[in-house]
Amino acid sequence: MAKRQNIPQSTAAVVYVRVSTATQADEGVSLAAQESACRQWAAAHGLDVVAVCVDAGVSGGADIADCPGLMAALSELQAHPGAT
Repeated sequence: MAKRQNIPQSTAAVVYVRVSTATQADEGVSLAAQESACRQWAAAHGLDVVAVCVDAGVSGGADIADCPGLMAALSELQAHPGAT
């Protein structure tokens, strides 16, 4: 795999959490638990969470345009060059 060149180092991290169904969002796999795990990972790696983007009840097979949280996460990454 080629190494990325000319990308500034950053301590910024963008968290993206998702569940596939509205039922999961309300009762099942907790979005809050996913966010907490991501925040813990970021802290353990010396990163600062600059944004949390959520897709609740959006299938992983959905078109990217139908995933507003993912689109927001990608925008955040562009706004914070070198972010994880």
